[in-house]
Amino acid sequence: MASEPEQNQPTKKPILANNHGEEEEDFISRLPNTILHMILSKLKMRDAAVTAALSKRWAPVFTTLPSLKIDANSFNPRVLECPGPGEPYVENPEKWIYSLCSVLDSRKTPIEKFEIDVGIFRLYHEHFYVVFRELCVAGVEELLIINDNSCRIYQIPSPVFSCNTIINLEFTSCELVVPSKLTGLQSVKSLKLCHVTVADTDLRRMISWCNAMEKLVIIDCHKVQNIVIHGPSLLELVISLHRPVGISLKSVPRLAFVEVSLIYDYDLWMNYHASFEERYAAREDSDEDIFSVSPRDFSGRDSRKTFEGTNEAANLVAFLNRIRSVKDLRLNFSSEYRVVTSYDNKYRRFALELDFWDKQLPAECVKHHMTTATFYLDGYISEDCFGFPKFLLLNARNLKNMNIFYTGKLKDKPETAEKIKQEVLAVQKASPDVEMTIKPILLAWYMYI
Repeated sequence: MASEPEQNQPTKKPILANNHGEEEEDFISRLPNTILHMILSKLKMRDAAVTAALSKRWAPVFTTLPSLKIDANSFNPRVLECPGPGEPYVENPEKWIYSLCSVLDSRKTPIEKFEIDVGIFRLYHEHFYVVFRELCVAGVEELLIINDNSCRIYQIPSPVFSCNTIINLEFTSCELVVPSKLTGLQSVKSLKLCHVTVADTDLRRMISWCNAMEKLVIIDCHKVQNIVIHGPSLLELVISLHRPVGISLKSVPRLAFVEVSLIYDYDLWMNYHASFEERYAAREDSDEDIFSVSPRDFSGRDSRKTFEGTNEAANLVAFLNRIRSVKDLRLNFSSEYRVVTSYDNKYRRFALELDFWDKQLPAECVKHHMTTATFYLDGYISEDCFGFPKFLLLNARNLKNMNIFYTGKLKDKPETAEKIKQEVLAVQKASPDVEMTIKPILLAWYMYI
């Protein structure tokens, strides 16, 4: 049997004719399949597919590509390709599905990475059930399902939850109904859930089942009220939320990197959940985007009532109290979130200054491991924004870098900014080697959107 390098090389030197009719050696065709795969991966699906007709040498290259990236333009007529920033759409769904199935049927080797970004999942859910089932049976290692039609939520098919070869898993604008008895996902190391609709119990079951998971990214999941994380192998955690959701770390002994972005618009998002439930219940009969929220939806509502029974400060304290192994902490708090956090469950206001953190958090939670802390603050900046950074400076013995970046009104008041900066710098530091950066930036909303 031929060795792998010999299999990747053509048996004869390919010859091409130049413009003068002279024969020249085709050096590109003599490249190994691994290099040709890299070249084809940079092309659009349609252009990569036609290379199979170039010669016998090229015939198997496309059909053995280790990864496929599919979107609406992959099988649309060229005249309908969307050149701008707008979302492309599938012009002829039935023809598009046929083209997709033809590409998959022509495969000579299993697909290692499959990424698909379209908005026709729910309309053709039976076809996609077969597609994802076959991919999982064949041993796909990376699976990214991106639904660009938020008017029609796509429920992830059950074969995905039975697959034990997936290492990298990503869902966008989909619905998760996790089986009560999971049999797959034991190999998942990276899980990203973006605008996913999922119940508390389903999310908890899925996260706790993925024991090998090292990275978890959650961006604005819908319906869920409490995120409970059991992650014995978890190293990185990234969470971005626009509404109040409880975050509970139960078992994360290896967690080293945490990035949390809490950007609330309390006049809007505090009322979001009730609105979403209404839209979600009526989704079968409407093409309305159930994820969209408009200020007029909440006109006349009393935002104060939405705070009753919530205590964001207590939730934040409980979360920070469980990050004792974290080395790199990054927090992005909008001014709206900070307003919400400064009220208790009876809507009584208090200041989140250094005294608050001294009383609420044990020094042990940051003392031994934390080496880097970064804060992004936008909107109205006040002195109590720096209570937690001061707490870290006082207690984190191994802290090497602290960065505080801010936007908003403080940028227009350099004397106030300088005063606060001097107060922070004057704090007695547990780590004498800590380097500090406090400066304004253009945007603080860059994090994992």
